[in-house]
Amino acid sequence: MTPNLVINATLAGFVFLGHDVTAESVFTVISIFSILQEPIRLIAVVIGFFIETYVSSKRIEEYLLAKEIDTSFIKNEKSNTPYAIKIQNGYFSWRDKEGVEQLKNDE
Repeated sequence: MTPNLVINATLAGFVFLGHDVTAESVFTVISIFSILQEPIRLIAVVIGFFIETYVSSKRIEEYLLAKEIDTSFIKNEKSNTPYAIKIQNGYFSWRDKEGVEQLKNDE
């Protein structure tokens, strides 16, 4: 409905400016508006894509410019043990597809 209103308003403006409405001018206006109809509808989509691209590029920029690592959370304690990781009182088990435990701590 809106494209018809735009065409009618354009033709009314054409007549208001003192031009004669002929079949030639009407068909020209209709064909131009039908050609421009889809690109005009896509303007909102393209603007959305540009906004998404801008936001994504800012996020990537923030990620790439961030410090490599916050070393305040890393503890480097010297130890006399030969192990890098030590688990005390851990409980581990694995179950097969039927739910039967295959491996327990006592094995």
